[in-house]
Amino acid sequence: MKKWIMILVGLGLSGIAGAQVRITGKVKDAKGHILPGASIVVKGSYDGGVADSAGHFSFKTFEKGEQVLVASLLGYKTVEEKVTIGTTPVEVSFALKEEISELKAVTVTAGSFEAGDRKKAATVLSSLDVYTTGGANADITAVVKTLPGAQQVGEQEGLFVRGGAGYEAKQFIDGTLVNNPFQASVPDIASRGRFTPNLFKGTIFSTGGYSALYGQALSSALIMESIDIPDRSEATASISTVFLGAGMQKVARDKQSSFGMNYGYTNLIPYFAVVKQKPDYFRIPQLHSADANFRIKTKTGGMIKYYTTFGAIDLGLRRSNVNDPSLKNAFGLQNTNWYNNLSWRENLGNGWKMNLGFSFSTDHSNISQQIQNQQNVPVTTGTPWIDTSNFNLITRGDLTQLKAVWDKRISGISVIRFGGEYMYFYNKNLYNSYRSVLPDHLKSLFAEADLYITNELAAKVGGRFEHSSVIDKADFAPRVSLAYKTGKNAQMSIAYGVFYQKPENTYLYITRNFNYTKATHYIINYIKTTTLQTFRVEAYYKKYDDLLKTFPAYDNSGTGDAKGIELFWRDKKTFKGLDYWLSYSYLDTKRNYLNFPQELQPSFAANHTASVVVKRFVSSINTGFNVTYSFATGRPYYNLMQNGNQYVIADQGKTINYNSLGFSMNYLTSIGKAFGVFVVSVTNVLDNKQVFGYNYSYDGSRKEAITPPAPQFFFVGLFLSWAVDRRQDAINNNL
Repeated sequence: MKKWIMILVGLGLSGIAGAQVRITGKVKDAKGHILPGASIVVKGSYDGGVADSAGHFSFKTFEKGEQVLVASLLGYKTVEEKVTIGTTPVEVSFALKEEISELKAVTVTAGSFEAGDRKKAATVLSSLDVYTTGGANADITAVVKTLPGAQQVGEQEGLFVRGGAGYEAKQFIDGTLVNNPFQASVPDIASRGRFTPNLFKGTIFSTGGYSALYGQALSSALIMESIDIPDRSEATASISTVFLGAGMQKVARDKQSSFGMNYGYTNLIPYFAVVKQKPDYFRIPQLHSADANFRIKTKTGGMIKYYTTFGAIDLGLRRSNVNDPSLKNAFGLQNTNWYNNLSWRENLGNGWKMNLGFSFSTDHSNISQQIQNQQNVPVTTGTPWIDTSNFNLITRGDLTQLKAVWDKRISGISVIRFGGEYMYFYNKNLYNSYRSVLPDHLKSLFAEADLYITNELAAKVGGRFEHSSVIDKADFAPRVSLAYKTGKNAQMSIAYGVFYQKPENTYLYITRNFNYTKATHYIINYIKTTTLQTFRVEAYYKKYDDLLKTFPAYDNSGTGDAKGIELFWRDKKTFKGLDYWLSYSYLDTKRNYLNFPQELQPSFAANHTASVVVKRFVSSINTGFNVTYSFATGRPYYNLMQNGNQYVIADQGKTINYNSLGFSMNYLTSIGKAFGVFVVSVTNVLDNKQVFGYNYSYDGSRKEAITPPAPQFFFVGLFLSWAVDRRQDAINNNL
């Protein structure tokens, strides 16, 4: 009986096996390359197979009739194919399209250096880098000057990028424009930035071709994103040769909110007592600064952030009068600045995101200058070109801004974003007895799409519309960028964009009969980056149109261009424990603007600029050593004098080459329950002579070199923190 049962079962199985049909085929990608490891199954069944090293697959199935075959492979879009299975073998081939993912997709990099925690971009700088760059004294702008494209201009504040003047580069925090990013200006002396590096988690330095979300910057944009909620509560204190400060940050137990505040006082008396200054300071600079913040997470994963900072500075200095060495110019400055930034980002669901921003800032300055004799007594000489240097100027500059941006994921990781902003500028001056008011309503609309065609090819396409009431003019600025992955960790990008900027207030007070100034950018770059190394080369051409002319008439008849090539290399791998970067910029630029009689190389532009930044942290002694060397060839200078109905070049030349070696050392220690960082910093260690240009007398018979107020700056400080050991950041940054 058992024997007959076994025979019947065997016959049954044989019959079932005979009913199976073989499915065969091949799997390739969209470019015809074989895809080994792809899985092919009959939908709704357990029948299937895996493609071999040649992309072939073969399996048998019991299913019959209309069926669906499903081919899938990690990193590729799943494909379904309808087939009819009968009694004969079935052959089918699949072509899988690559799935575009944020981890693999190429990123447009032409014109920008991005830093922080954005995974897709090559990290160039972190907040700790700003603190530990030799000689930078934790000034963001000073560190950015070590990157390609930025000039080593030491006689005035601002970023001078690729042949652009300082006012052609703008700074943005959480999407909104910062109206006064630097401390109040003093003639022939560069001032520091207002914001500390630890406020930001990400920084983009765009040397050209930047996003359509930003405008009114002819050459460059420095885009900074503030931090979210800190990890822990902490208290801080700092004491140095010129600065005292204290602060706190409180994080809620559920880590859904935080608030904090800081206060600092700067007085340069100790520094001036040790280092002799070229100007005679009759009011030694003093600065009070305070800031506060709060941050709240929303229930849907969004974030509301508010930041406010207040600063007040007072100083006075005397320098010789270039027209008469027996006289002095006594310059006095009192300035207060209040800045506020409120932002709200939110996930709206279904691929939608929202970013709202509001900012308000007001800046007040009381500036005076007197002509004094050797006894420091005000005098009137009767000589017009000397006596007109006596003035009193009271200024007020306000900016109120509203900005809204919406993002919508449209396919895969492709995104379209659009929005608008409204800025109200209010400027008021009292120059001696002459009053002037300059309001401006600047409105803009913008749209931009990040299109990921494949993991190897991406595009950014956008445009920006603006209207300024003060000149009653509108503009439209198209911008396009492409990126193509050329190999592992390597890509090329190209960018084209048109950028507009309204004239500076100095000229708008005289006449409003202006148009926008215009710059057209063309950029191509190659970048190869790994976790520990970054290589970048970029070439560009920038065409200026409608630049301001002040002679023979105030109009937009100025022209110019800038072209060059830049190199950047950062390496944390080759030498154990050593982090360094090298940058080089070649710039060829000329412009005919203001009172230039022809196209000339502007006085803020050097043909060759280079920097070497080296950092070494020695764990055995908990000490970091940081060195920065910067070099620039001489910049041109001109004495332009009016001769009848034209300006002529009465004198010209080039300054000496710029050389500066900066050094800083940071020693990590602990004092009681406090974690401490002891810092020593020196600028221009080798005491190189630096000349930034020349001032001329009215008749051109005298000229005086513009030099730093002192050849070197020394800083010694101790920074303490409780509850958070920031020393570990310095160690981790150098592993």
